[in-house]
Order: sequence, then C-alpha cells, then structure tokens
Amino acid sequence: MDKEQINIRLPKALIEAAKAEAERKGTTVTRLITEGLVHRLYWVSEEEAAANREEAAQAQRRAS
Repeated sequence: MDKEQINIRLPKALIEAAKAEAERKGTTVTRLITEGLVHRLYWVSEEEAAANREEAAQAQRRAS
C-alpha cells in the first residue's frame, strides 16, 4: 500500500483524548485516526449508495 504523509492541526483536547484511548487500547493515535477515517468514508459511501438505489427505484416506479 502506498502511503502519504499529511500534517493536520487538531484541538489539543482531541489529541489528548486520542492518546489516552490509544494507550488504553494498546494501539497508536495514527491507527485510531486511520480507522476513524476508513469507518467514516465507508459509511458515507454506503449512505450515498443507498440513497442512489432508492432514487433509482422511485424513478423506475414513476416510469412504470
């Protein structure tokens, strides 16, 4: 997998919470953030796909 580095600025309280959660889970902040992005992008894609399927079904019903 190709990787690319990015730099982002996040609120200090969020970073502190992420560090505590990573330590509690025995992982890294980078891994937590990556998992969060994957989860968010997956669900957004699924929601959009469901909306597109519903729109297509409605159009098909109107055409019938």
